Order: sequence, then structure tokens, then C-alpha cells
Amino acid sequence: MWTNTDFRDGPALADAEAGPDLMHNEKPTDRVLVIYDDQHLHQFLPMYFSKVGIRAVYSDNVQDGYGKFLAAPVEMVFADMGVLGTWTLACHIKKQYPNIPVVLMMDQRGEYYIERVKENGIDSVLIKPFGLNALKNKIREIYDIGD
Repeated sequence: MWTNTDFRDGPALADAEAGPDLMHNEKPTDRVLVIYDDQHLHQFLPMYFSKVGIRAVYSDNVQDGYGKFLAAPVEMVFADMGVLGTWTLACHIKKQYPNIPVVLMMDQRGEYYIERVKENGIDSVLIKPFGLNALKNKIREIYDIGD
């Protein structure tokens, strides 16, 4: 089991052993983990997830977010690349729990990571700034969720 709680951005953990599967239903639950520290995101993400009908649990750092991830099953992770350690955490989650979709929120300067997203199993990228329709479309891209 991976025990590093430092989460500094670095290469994906290639030798981490596979973790246990979290509980999964036939249909995805309405619970997602959102890790962000951007004040702009703080103002609208809770409202957006509420409008889409999804319950979300929020964290402003990767250590707390990883703790919440381990404490209760989630069906999707949205993580802001502006938070220190997000890349390492995202790669770790995909390595340990490949069936849980991970969406990285990043600005245009994240092109370095965009190129590495697929090779590390990250499911998708949401370019900031984005609106409610972009969030809805991203969720639909991963799960078949209607209006």
C-alpha cells in the first residue's frame, strides 16, 4: 500500500501495488471528491455540482482529500492542478483504483500535463475557466447522466 503523504508533484508511482476495489454499484452514486484551493472554483463549484444533482465532498489540499477518498467510496474525483501534489495523487488513485474516473482541472498552461494525462491513465481534463455546461458535458463524457 502506498503510504507517502507528502504528495509533491513528481513521476507516477510505477511500482505501487494494486489497492482493493472500492464499493461500486451498477450505476454510479452521486458522490464525487473535489480537491481545489482556487477561490474562483470555491465560489461556484458547490453550486454547479448541486445544479447537476451530484453530492460532492470537498477538500482544499491533497492530504485531506486523500483521507476523504479512503474514508468513504467516491465514484469520481475532480482535482485542481493548482493544488500542490495533485498530479502525484491523481496518478496514484488511477494506479490503485483504475475504475474510479479522475478529471484534472487546469488552465491553459497545463499543456505539459495534458500530454501525460492518457499515458498515466487519467480520464480527462477540464480546462479553466469553465462553466456549468462544460462541467455537465464532462460528467456525461464519463457517465451517462441525464439532465
